[in-house]
Amino acid sequence: MEIYHYHPVTKEHLRTSDARQSPKEPGTFLVPANATIVPAGNAPAGSVRVFDPQSELWSSVDDHRGDSVYRKSDASKVIVDWLGPVG
Repeated sequence: MEIYHYHPVTKEHLRTSDARQSPKEPGTFLVPANATIVPAGNAPAGSVRVFDPQSELWSSVDDHRGDSVYRKSDASKVIVDWLGPVG
Protein backbone atom coordinates (compact mmCIF):
# COMPACT_ATOMS: atom_id res chain seq x y z
CA MET A 1 0.00 0.00 0.00
CA GLU A 2 1.31 3.46 -0.88
CA ILE A 3 1.25 6.32 1.61
CA TYR A 4 1.55 10.02 0.82
CA HIS A 5 3.67 12.13 3.14
CA TYR A 6 2.95 15.83 3.61
CA HIS A 7 4.71 18.71 5.37
CA PRO A 8 3.48 19.22 8.97
CA VAL A 9 3.03 22.99 8.51
CA THR A 10 2.34 23.68 4.82
CA LYS A 11 0.62 20.31 4.26
CA GLU A 12 2.24 20.10 0.80
CA HIS A 13 2.98 16.67 -0.66
CA LEU A 14 6.58 15.67 0.05
CA ARG A 15 6.92 12.11 -1.16
CA THR A 16 5.22 8.78 -1.67
CA SER A 17 6.42 5.55 -0.09
CA ASP A 18 5.27 2.04 0.69
CA ALA A 19 3.55 1.52 4.04
CA ARG A 20 5.12 -0.96 6.45
CA GLN A 21 3.07 -3.85 7.71
CA SER A 22 2.43 -3.95 11.44
CA PRO A 23 4.57 -6.63 13.10
CA LYS A 24 1.84 -7.16 15.71
CA GLU A 25 -1.11 -7.22 13.30
CA PRO A 26 -0.29 -8.87 9.97
CA GLY A 27 -2.41 -7.42 7.18
CA THR A 28 -2.59 -4.03 8.90
CA PHE A 29 -0.42 -1.27 7.51
CA LEU A 30 1.22 1.52 9.51
CA VAL A 31 0.52 5.11 8.46
CA PRO A 32 2.78 7.59 10.29
CA ALA A 33 1.87 11.11 11.36
CA ASN A 34 1.65 13.60 8.48
CA ALA A 35 0.85 10.87 5.98
CA THR A 36 -2.31 9.51 4.39
CA ILE A 37 -3.47 6.69 2.15
CA VAL A 38 -5.48 9.17 0.02
CA PRO A 39 -3.63 9.48 -3.33
CA ALA A 40 -2.13 12.93 -3.85
CA GLY A 41 -2.48 13.01 -7.62
CA ASN A 42 -0.48 15.32 -9.86
CA ALA A 43 -0.23 19.07 -9.49
CA PRO A 44 -0.51 21.31 -12.55
CA ALA A 45 2.61 23.25 -13.51
CA GLY A 46 3.32 26.06 -11.06
CA SER A 47 1.41 24.48 -8.19
CA VAL A 48 1.73 21.82 -5.48
CA ARG A 49 -0.70 19.37 -3.94
CA VAL A 50 -1.80 20.28 -0.40
CA PHE A 51 -3.66 17.95 1.99
CA ASP A 52 -6.53 18.97 4.27
CA PRO A 53 -6.54 16.45 7.17
CA GLN A 54 -10.07 17.40 8.24
CA SER A 55 -11.74 16.77 4.90
CA GLU A 56 -9.12 14.20 3.86
CA LEU A 57 -8.86 15.82 0.42
CA TRP A 58 -5.94 17.05 -1.69
CA SER A 59 -6.10 20.32 -3.62
CA SER A 60 -3.75 22.20 -5.91
CA VAL A 61 -2.28 25.46 -4.60
CA ASP A 62 -0.19 28.02 -6.52
CA ASP A 63 3.53 27.77 -5.77
CA HIS A 64 5.43 30.97 -6.53
CA ARG A 65 8.15 30.45 -3.91
CA GLY A 66 11.43 31.98 -5.03
CA ASP A 67 9.76 34.40 -7.43
CA SER A 68 10.26 38.15 -7.08
CA VAL A 69 7.23 40.39 -6.62
CA TYR A 70 6.93 44.06 -5.83
CA ARG A 71 4.78 45.71 -3.17
CA LYS A 72 2.12 48.06 -4.47
CA SER A 73 2.62 50.43 -1.55
CA ASP A 74 6.29 51.24 -2.07
CA ALA A 75 7.48 49.10 -5.00
CA SER A 76 9.96 47.26 -2.77
CA LYS A 77 11.04 43.82 -3.94
CA VAL A 78 9.83 40.74 -2.03
CA ILE A 79 10.91 37.14 -2.56
CA VAL A 80 7.85 34.88 -2.27
CA ASP A 81 8.26 32.34 0.57
CA TRP A 82 4.62 31.21 0.92
CA LEU A 83 2.18 28.97 -0.92
CA GLY A 84 -0.90 30.41 -2.54
CA PRO A 85 -1.77 33.33 -4.76
CA VAL A 86 0.42 36.40 -5.04
CA GLY A 87 -1.14 39.81 -5.14
